[in-house]
Amino acid sequence: MPDNRKEYAELQKKIKSLRLRVAKLEKDELRHSRMGAPPKSDLLYQTLMENIHLGISFIDTDRKIVTTNVGLGRLFRKPRGEIIGKYCFREFEKRNAVCSHCPGTRAMATGRPAEVKTEGVRDDGSRFAVHLQAFPVFEADGAIKGFIEIVEDITEHKQTEEKLKESEQRFRTIFDNAADGILLADVESKKFYMGNKVICQMLGCNPEEIKNLTVSDIHPKEHLAYVMKQFEKQARKETTLAEDIPVKRKNGSVFYADINSFPIILAGKTYLAGIFRDITEHKKTEEELNIYHEKMVRAERLASLGTLSATLAHELTQPLTVIRLSIENSLEDLEATSCPKTVVEGLRDSLNEVSNATSVVDRFRNFARQSSRKTLCETDLGAIADRIVSLLGKTAQRAKMTLHLEGLDKLPPVYSNEKDLEQLFFALTENAIQAADDKKSHRLTISGEVKGGYIELRFSDNCSGIAPENLDKIFDPFFTTGSDDARTGLGLLIVQRIVSGYGGKIRVQSQPGKGTTFYVTLPIHSEIVK
Repeated sequence: MPDNRKEYAELQKKIKSLRLRVAKLEKDELRHSRMGAPPKSDLLYQTLMENIHLGISFIDTDRKIVTTNVGLGRLFRKPRGEIIGKYCFREFEKRNAVCSHCPGTRAMATGRPAEVKTEGVRDDGSRFAVHLQAFPVFEADGAIKGFIEIVEDITEHKQTEEKLKESEQRFRTIFDNAADGILLADVESKKFYMGNKVICQMLGCNPEEIKNLTVSDIHPKEHLAYVMKQFEKQARKETTLAEDIPVKRKNGSVFYADINSFPIILAGKTYLAGIFRDITEHKKTEEELNIYHEKMVRAERLASLGTLSATLAHELTQPLTVIRLSIENSLEDLEATSCPKTVVEGLRDSLNEVSNATSVVDRFRNFARQSSRKTLCETDLGAIADRIVSLLGKTAQRAKMTLHLEGLDKLPPVYSNEKDLEQLFFALTENAIQAADDKKSHRLTISGEVKGGYIELRFSDNCSGIAPENLDKIFDPFFTTGSDDARTGLGLLIVQRIVSGYGGKIRVQSQPGKGTTFYVTLPIHSEIVK
């Protein structure tokens, strides 16, 4: 409470001081008026009129300039005395008659202020943009005696306006012709302010329909909670968005879009700009690539089992044969003696079990040899190569490797199982990509030509090559030079089995530091080798 009383006392002092100053000003103004001098208010008015950057004049009903300030002379670059008494339309716009757009004419006709933007013309012919405002002036009886006209030079403002229009036009051109879809969303209402042609095509809407949509209208229900959460974060400028998100079209169908969004300010208002790139095909390619990888994994597992089966069958065949022959010889010798019957029966039971074991081994051997029945048809190698290159294109790009096809479209069809050859192209192409070090650019060229009754395919890369001591091992099961635990070392073994299964051959040439080339020869017409 003491502090409040102190503040109140100080406030009372300030009020008293202000009252004294007002009284003194009123007294001074009255004294100046009695002495014939203009009051201070008149002096302030004259100072303002003479120093303001605007041109101000009083014009009578005949359009003659009765009086004006210095500012008007500055705008038209001539003394005020040369302007007074002249017709405004001649001085301001170099016309011989009253201007049709004259704001003064409208002001006097309506009794209300009027304005117009036009051009002023100086004596030297130079032009500048002006904003004219006219205010009617009345006699005591209410009759119009003329008008006050205020002239403002808006050249710079107009130039800025034109530059803004040019910038806006350039923005609109870029906006409408961008390769990606673009949407601007109001952060408050979440309604779309505008969208370009591409986003209209993506969503199946016209520009007016876009403006009636909100963020929640273009995303599936199951993703809305996440989308709206991200929208709110961006509206608060907490983060930007760069994600693959499902987008719903007008007809209800869904596509995947890589969306990059960020806040922008237009005319003082905040919007979220979203750039949409349709990656549906890319998603499909990724899924197809995953399927191929799964197929390769299954094939490698089968190859692994086949290799183990063949090894097991090979290792067990000889001892089982020896056991069988030994038992058979023993039985033959014992049957000529008076050996107990139980011993002979026991040996015969053992011989039957050896036969059973031999049957099991034969099943292992058959598993290693046989493959599922193949559906054979004429296979287009060029089409297969295009498909595999498309699938592995992104993977190659990340490894800084470019993939090139040469002459494959001119090759005759091969009578084979299409999936086998897809697996062959996939394994050899991926093998080359895995050999790239992703530090410098590499190249893989897949080419082909006809040689006699065979087609020769070449998979040639310029990577680091294969060490000489490893060349003889690359087709061995489980051999790999890579450090990746996911590699099984069976990819090239599978390729070799596919090629040999069609009566073809595969060989490799490699120079360390220069690159590797795999040569695959396939008969144009062939049956699967059993």
